[in-house]
Amino acid sequence: VIYDQEAQKVRFRNASLEAFGVPMLWSPYLSMPDPEVRYSSGFLTPDMGNSTKYGYFARTPYYFALSPSRDLTISPMLSSLGGQMLEGEYRQRWNNGGLWFQGSVAHNPDGGLGGAGAQFYDHLYGSGRIALGGNWRTGFDVQLTNNPGYMRFYDISFLDRLTSSLFVENMTGRSRLALTGYFFQGLRSTDITANIPHAAPLLEYSFIPERNLLGGQFRFDLNGVALTRGSGLNQQRVTGEMRWRLPLILGGGQLWTVTASMRGDGYRLE
Repeated sequence: VIYDQEAQKVRFRNASLEAFGVPMLWSPYLSMPDPEVRYSSGFLTPDMGNSTKYGYFARTPYYFALSPSRDLTISPMLSSLGGQMLEGEYRQRWNNGGLWFQGSVAHNPDGGLGGAGAQFYDHLYGSGRIALGGNWRTGFDVQLTNNPGYMRFYDISFLDRLTSSLFVENMTGRSRLALTGYFFQGLRSTDITANIPHAAPLLEYSFIPERNLLGGQFRFDLNGVALTRGSGLNQQRVTGEMRWRLPLILGGGQLWTVTASMRGDGYRLE
């Protein structure tokens, strides 16, 4: 065992791992950061095995400690039947938000997903939240792939519907305003892409005053959405609703609530 204080590394040569006195693992060389180090770059535990879909495989991840608030992991994989794949994950945090991305690119020289000849596949997952100042913030969530069977084939994800979104919102007191756009990708064999709608924009507004109105609790909600399809029916809807509640405690322990509400809906189909 060599403890390098300057490099803050602990290195092992001819190291063995034992459980109850029985050797379980041997390696000619291993290294680890000093236990007092909070983060450090280096190779992570490799993953090797056999899959009925892509045969024998070996994956060796490498972790990059970019800063106290950022890191990156790269994981190349070789397989006997599924070709080569490169996975990556990036994470970053700051005081009022952060970013996260996970993606991969694969090359299968044998066209393992039913295609003829060599094929390239990829996917991207991600999420982000960014403060804009004041009570405003924006954010996104992304789920995309270029092949409906790719992620299931390589055991990355078993989702059959992917959802991506982009939003901006304001939260002031108890009230909230949000505008969101949604994009959907169907991975089922029965999905028809042109019939899947895109929701843009989705409007959500709730106004709740911090003080009672005329002695009672008041709330106003406005909700609307526009659904657009490449083929089929497009539609727009807007809904507004106001509610006012006044709880009254009368003699004999009786609780009465006076309620007034009004709602309106508008639709447009084309």
